[in-house]
Amino acid sequence: MRGARLIGAACVALVAGAICGAVAQAAGGPANWMYEPTSFTEIHLTLPPASITALEAEPKEYVEGEFSLAETDGIPGSAGPFSTPLTVGIELKGNLGSLRRLSEKAAFKIKFDKFVKGQTFLGLEKMTLNNMVQDPSMIHETVTYQAFHDMGVPAPHTGFTYLTVNGKSYGIHLNIETQDAQSLENAFGTPFTAPPQHLYAGEYGADVSSRHWEALEVSEGKKKNPGDKADLEAFVAAVEAPSPSFSQRVAAVADLGEMTKDWLVEKYVGNWDGYAGQAVDSLHPNNYYLYSDIAGRFQMMPWGTDQTWQWTQHLNFGNGGGVLFSDCLADTAGCRQQYLAAGREALTALSAPSLDAVARCAAADLRPWQEFEVVTSEREKLPEPRIDGEENLERAEGEVNAARAFIERRPAELATYLGEPAPTWDGSEEAPCPPLRPIGGFPAPPPSEEPPAGPPASGLGTGSSSPSGSTATSIAAAPRPGRVKLEGRRLAGKAISVALEVPGPGRVTVAGRFGRPPKAACAGTSTATAAGRTTVVCRLTDRFAALLHRRWRRVRIDLRFQPTGDTAASLRRSIRLPRH
Repeated sequence: MRGARLIGAACVALVAGAICGAVAQAAGGPANWMYEPTSFTEIHLTLPPASITALEAEPKEYVEGEFSLAETDGIPGSAGPFSTPLTVGIELKGNLGSLRRLSEKAAFKIKFDKFVKGQTFLGLEKMTLNNMVQDPSMIHETVTYQAFHDMGVPAPHTGFTYLTVNGKSYGIHLNIETQDAQSLENAFGTPFTAPPQHLYAGEYGADVSSRHWEALEVSEGKKKNPGDKADLEAFVAAVEAPSPSFSQRVAAVADLGEMTKDWLVEKYVGNWDGYAGQAVDSLHPNNYYLYSDIAGRFQMMPWGTDQTWQWTQHLNFGNGGGVLFSDCLADTAGCRQQYLAAGREALTALSAPSLDAVARCAAADLRPWQEFEVVTSEREKLPEPRIDGEENLERAEGEVNAARAFIERRPAELATYLGEPAPTWDGSEEAPCPPLRPIGGFPAPPPSEEPPAGPPASGLGTGSSSPSGSTATSIAAAPRPGRVKLEGRRLAGKAISVALEVPGPGRVTVAGRFGRPPKAACAGTSTATAAGRTTVVCRLTDRFAALLHRRWRRVRIDLRFQPTGDTAASLRRSIRLPRH
């Protein structure tokens, strides 16, 4: 439900005439609103020169920077107020295949308490922003994690964000729930206690064996002293004991009911780059977490699931995988039966129509942002734009169609493996898409609440203020923006000139969209240094410019004026452009 309240009005004069409308401001909501497929935010990161130099030298070490986030209504150019900037730790994310430098479309990890002790953002300790450079469709991870959730396997939740770094567009990123103490507490309902609990990250051949267990890195929990990995050592000892059966000897240290479901879903989604995907080699198993509870009993959780819904050579349900998976299948009277039971459950739980709807709807919601990325990448000349023109947009569409075809045929393939009747669905009935999540997630303090004693809060987080010592201004108490006047006219060539009367210094972002479903028409940004008239050039996409050669088009203009001081005025208007 939308949690917005009206804070003012603005009148817009366009080619088609004058139209008046209202400006909205966000209020109220829990932190987890960001981690929904229908949730789109915008994030601004700011890195000083010293931090840029440090990241270029060592991309996997945290450097100091600033973080600010705004909600959107799910479309480009609709961002509400940005949170007060927080001083945070920023490092680049990724490994083989996905790691990109700052000069490219980088992925990022953000740590809120790296430089400000105890600081959080909406209760979050960390954020992870995936660049999706190995997934042209940009839907693989969202659909995959939904499949894990449908089977009751603990897994991250996802939303999307449009990222800028020092004002430069880095395009659409996956905002994936970071696996840390906070998310573990949310997932399992009990506080994470370290020691004795741990979260281990498994990458590049790390496994539960005497040869490879030390490669499992401690992601959460104590890790500095000898004996700190006692839970993992006990797991390895049970796995490698000569008797009794595999199921019996690991029952006290592993939840095989949960793990067999995890492995079954990995196979189902075609995740060849996970734990159960393919035969052990120097790079596999990969992309998984092991979580130990207070009693030292382990569960497995997925991570890095972009290599899914695509590769036919990795679809066999009955071979490959790490030590745990292979030993499970060899235990024919015990663990293997649990795995087969998980498969039979999946025939019902992993509904092809439901997963197809997630894929189809996420792709439709992402399309305007992908097109917006085309325009901003062309304008700002990002060295490696994720989507850099019509060819890549068509490739993205093709990858979405391929994933949906995979989803449609997968139940029958699993049924064949199990020797069970296949569920029937011919893809002809499509479930309606859920609405995009509107602005309304940021919490606002009660009007009568007095500020807490002690250090001032930083932004929407908790803890100390940034080194500058500035005190945060609540979004709910932000001053009302002044009146904004807008005029638009078409320029010769591929642009629309947008002239504005602004009430003071700030940043102006303009985006145009047309058609159903909405497609990008143009985009532009400008910085106003003072009150008065300023102009933004909204450059047309190649597709829209070509359409204008045929006939007139109606364009919806999305305008955001971001005054200095972090309050925002958002307007949405339509203009009619003549043929040229």
